[in-house]
Amino acid sequence: MTGQQITKLDAARRQLDTAITLFFDNGDGISVHTLAYASFKILFDVYPLHKSDDFGTKIDEMIRAMGWQRFNKTANFLKHADRDPAELLRYHDVDGTQAFIGLASLMYRRITGEFTPLMRGFDCWTETLYPEALDIPPDPDPEREALEKKMREVIKAAPLSERLAMGKQLTGMLTELWERRHEPGHVAEDRSIKLQTD
Repeated sequence: MTGQQITKLDAARRQLDTAITLFFDNGDGISVHTLAYASFKILFDVYPLHKSDDFGTKIDEMIRAMGWQRFNKTANFLKHADRDPAELLRYHDVDGTQAFIGLASLMYRRITGEFTPLMRGFDCWTETLYPEALDIPPDPDPEREALEKKMREVIKAAPLSERLAMGKQLTGMLTELWERRHEPGHVAEDRSIKLQTD
């Protein structure tokens, strides 16, 4: 392999896309957390250099409210063995890892102007399952809203491995659409695919 130059954004994107792939493959949770947290930290640190809005400040305020020490607990456990070699990680769950992936994806999109297909798949999957937590208003059509609610209940009742398989399928579909959209000579299809994926 030849050496290559890697920017901070390149590194964050690659870590985050790998974290999402492992996440939907129901891979090792500690590995997913490590990659997602590393990506989040890069993006959080460089955000003010790329954007002058207050999104990074709002994230900082949110984390301060919960406490940076608590927020960093798992990450610190995984990287500071010299300080506490006998310590145990007493609790680790999927929800915390999802939060890192979600926040990092949002920052990446705000900095670069777009999600990667994997980030878009993760974002769609999260919005589908947790619209209330993300302040997504209900569908104005009552029948469609009732159908979407029923679908969410069915998905949430499924075992974790099945839910993740659905997310992986959605991400695969979006990746295929993105690749088709960027093929040369597909200008007409480009418009319809863009509508479907934005």
